[in-house]
Amino acid sequence: MLLHAAMASLLYQRWHLGLIIFSGAVSIKMNVLLYAPSLFLLMQLKGMDIIGVISALAGAALVQVSWSSTIIML
Repeated sequence: MLLHAAMASLLYQRWHLGLIIFSGAVSIKMNVLLYAPSLFLLMQLKGMDIIGVISALAGAALVQVSWSSTIIML
């Protein structure tokens, strides 16, 4: 379900929001990670420069770190 929400966000070129949702989908089910290489190419070819890509990937990584630390605290 989160993968579909991420793809819808990416279709409307909301790259940062789409990647944050995509990161949430990866944390739930690792099969979603198979979409990552094509997503990276799409971001570079269609929508963002390299600084924007790095910024969006950092936001997605922050979601992974904050969720895992929350789970450890519980």
